[in-house]
Amino acid sequence: MINNKNATIGIILFGEHHIIEQWKALTQDYDNFYVCRNTKDLSKFNANENIVIYFNTNTREAIKTALKIKFKGFKIIKFWTGTDVLNLNELPALKKALSIFFINKLIKLHLTNSTWLTDELQELEIKSQHWISPTPLYFDAKNTSANDLASKEKIVLIYSNEGREWLYNSELMLKVAKLTPQLKFIFVGNNALKTSHLTNTESLGVVTQEKMVELYKKSHILLRITEHDGFPRMVIEALYFGLNVIFNKPVPHTILCAKNIDEIVAKLTSKQIETVNFSGRDYALKTYSAEQWISQIQEYSTQLKEQ
Repeated sequence: MINNKNATIGIILFGEHHIIEQWKALTQDYDNFYVCRNTKDLSKFNANENIVIYFNTNTREAIKTALKIKFKGFKIIKFWTGTDVLNLNELPALKKALSIFFINKLIKLHLTNSTWLTDELQELEIKSQHWISPTPLYFDAKNTSANDLASKEKIVLIYSNEGREWLYNSELMLKVAKLTPQLKFIFVGNNALKTSHLTNTESLGVVTQEKMVELYKKSHILLRITEHDGFPRMVIEALYFGLNVIFNKPVPHTILCAKNIDEIVAKLTSKQIETVNFSGRDYALKTYSAEQWISQIQEYSTQLKEQ
């Protein structure tokens, strides 16, 4: 293990969400990061020497978890994504007001991975800081050469989610696929999505990380037009592997696109789209690196501990 001499604060990655596994993979070479699954096991750690960072998209459960961690004497950092901001916003007025009150009382530091989520939380009177969001595929991408990406196919990757097709505009995406038969569309993440009526479209459902690496290496474009979003890991991963990203949020080295079928089709078929987005790849590997991510959270943790 790497003994980071400047890292005197223990950082506990708390919970059972799959994002904790991603964080664990990113921190496996550092000896001041720990994974804890439940509040009972927190008793093994000294609250004066460690802080806790956690993630929970369910507002009620997030507050209950924070209360239990706080009771153990730890200072708490909460990481927010688009889903938990959306869930908080959808609560009835009184429940939302009470939730915001408890969230601000219990949690010392809030982190988001995008400026627009920071703005949304600010409107809710929750002050947050920015934390980049690399993924474990950073290491795969880092070890992928430019030659490995040179033979990309005219494949458009799209994410969907069973029961939340409305959020990812799955019906609109299928219409786009029908209008662009010269491109192949591959949907991932939704085991229930039906695409058999379109000859140029395939739905793989939920896939492994190994399969995603394979898809990123050979695909040309990531298309993501959502009703609400944070800074999705899929955008970062697509940039890692040199995909052209068409997204309805402003991100460097991506193509900004509105939720408009004509505009989407025009941008998908534009001659300006390069075979490989090497500038986006270089930007993502430098900006959203595991090393930068770890440096940020160590700095935030040190500042929090000194308060």
